Parts: sequence; structure tokens; C-alpha cells
Amino acid sequence: MDLSVILATYNEKENIEEMIDRVDRECAKNRISTEIIVVDDNSSDGTAKIVRKMMKKKKNVRLIVRQKKEGLGAALFHGYREANGKVIGSSDADLSIDPKYIPIIYKKIQSGYDVVTGSRYMPRAGVVGKPVHKIWVSKGAALLASILLGMDLHDYTLNFRFFKKKALSKKLKSTGNVLLVEFLYSAKQQGLRIGEVPITFVERTRGKSKMKLGREIFLFLVGMLKLRLKV
Repeated sequence: MDLSVILATYNEKENIEEMIDRVDRECAKNRISTEIIVVDDNSSDGTAKIVRKMMKKKKNVRLIVRQKKEGLGAALFHGYREANGKVIGSSDADLSIDPKYIPIIYKKIQSGYDVVTGSRYMPRAGVVGKPVHKIWVSKGAALLASILLGMDLHDYTLNFRFFKKKALSKKLKSTGNVLLVEFLYSAKQQGLRIGEVPITFVERTRGKSKMKLGREIFLFLVGMLKLRLKV
């Protein structure tokens, strides 16, 4: 198995079928043998039911249903640990990131990188449809991470990253979006080669975002300070 793609979901019935189809199509077109693992946080809208129906036609699709909603970070790392691919990756399931970028990132890993993450803010990247204030909050979070952790990346919190298995540390302690940052920081501390690929992020058009901005900002600031101080 070349690649495992993890899709963490919570109430994504409007997007999940198209997302799985597009991931599967892009990988097949580029001859990348791929399993797609949907980790569902016990959705109430029937997301898991749609995935089970797809599994009858697509034998490379797997479903993990968690007993309670524990958030994006916990769901992703559950999926990462269950993955069988030589390369493991994840993406949001709301179609905000086009699966066409998966083969590009996969090839960059094959060229010698250990971790490659998509970036909304590096040259030739972009964000479409997202409110300006949310963009500046996200850019501010990236700047804060660079300053506190001594890293030189453009984007730390985007859930579109692929890596070799050796990058999956068992010692990560953070939660929420900070867990995504800690993952990259851990890779740096291990001396792994980290790269970025510019992507265009398009704000979701179906379904609702589950993020509560004020709460996330507070948790991110607290989490980053803990990570910097190694609390």
C-alpha cells in the first residue's frame, strides 16, 4: 500500500461521498495504491451510513466510528495509527482542498522529504471565500508558531499534510489545532526534512464549519505557550 488518506468527519453528509470519489480518482489516475480511512466522530447526520454504502463498491475505503466527539486532532491521530500505507496523510472532508494536490505532495515525499504540508500562505498559494478577519487570525497563528518554535514555515494548522511513518511520534501531548503544530515541531526536533506545497483553499460551500473562532484562539494561545515551555 503506497498511501493512506485519513478523512476526519463530523456531520459531513453533504460532502463525504464526493470527497471520497475525488481522492480515489486522483490517486488511481496517478497510479498510487491508496486506502481511504474515514474517522467519524459519531456524526448525527448519517455520515457513517453514506460511507458504509460506499464501502460496498470501493474496497479501499474503511470506516472508524468513534463513540464520542473528541475533536479533529484526536480523530486524525486515531486514523494515522490505523493506517497501512508507506505514506500517511490527511485532509479536511469538506472539499475546501482539492484532492488534485495529493499526487503533488506524494511525489515531493518520494523526492526525499519526510513531511510535506499544504500551505495557504506561501507564494502561489491562496484563500478563496474566507472572511478577511479569519485569514488574519490564521496568519497570526502561523507567525506566532514561527517565533515561539524557531521554525520557518508559512502554515502550521492546515489539515492537509502527508508524511512517512517515522514522523508519527507517540509523545505528542497537545489537543486541537495545537496538535497539528506540535506534530511539525516534533518532526523538526527529530531532524526530519519538512517541505511545503502551495495550495488554494476554498471556503466550504456545503455544510457548516464546526470551529468556534473565539474559543479556538484562546485554546491555541494557551496550547502554544505550553508547547513552548514544554509544560
